[in-house]
Amino acid sequence: IENWNTGAEGELHTARALAPLRRAGYVLLHDLPDRQTNSRAVGNLDHVVVSRAGVFLLDSKNLGGEASIHGDTVHLQRRDIDDDSYDLSLLAKGMRGRAARLQEDIGAQTGVRFIQPVVVFWNPFPAGLVDGENITFLHGERLVAWLQQQPEQMPGSAVEEVARAITDARPCEHRSRLGTAASALLERLGRRAPTGSITGA
Repeated sequence: IENWNTGAEGELHTARALAPLRRAGYVLLHDLPDRQTNSRAVGNLDHVVVSRAGVFLLDSKNLGGEASIHGDTVHLQRRDIDDDSYDLSLLAKGMRGRAARLQEDIGAQTGVRFIQPVVVFWNPFPAGLVDGENITFLHGERLVAWLQQQPEQMPGSAVEEVARAITDARPCEHRSRLGTAASALLERLGRRAPTGSITGA
């Protein structure tokens, strides 16, 4: 339960940080289902950001320890306990896979060729920003500025079209793991469930 709560806190931190970007034309989508190769909904996508700079898949992490990046591996070191550490060796690979599946679902319709996976840390991450192999790791406090610095890749008129294709491809048929109160907050901060027209921008 504690792990679920800290994970939900990370997602809410990210949603709050992103919310002001709606005024600049960004579309914010939260808590969408993932799929596996057999098209079953398994797991979820924490956040998808659509802007003139493209499509970004964000995974929020609020982990117990200080994060560092070693190649494709996220290393977590517990404070003041040298022997109490662990690695997340499959996080980067999993994020790239989720981004690739989403691109496959919308690429033919929208022309989007790449979705940028981003891991957002809310626990200590001294490096602040690390670019890996087709993935970016950054601290949540740097997220908005980083998104704003990305070069434009598509016209503003395409942003709504791409966002609608994403919500059509990933209808929110599952019950949010965050709980009712957190889900309601996500809906206010952006858009969690794809009901009606896109209004997240």
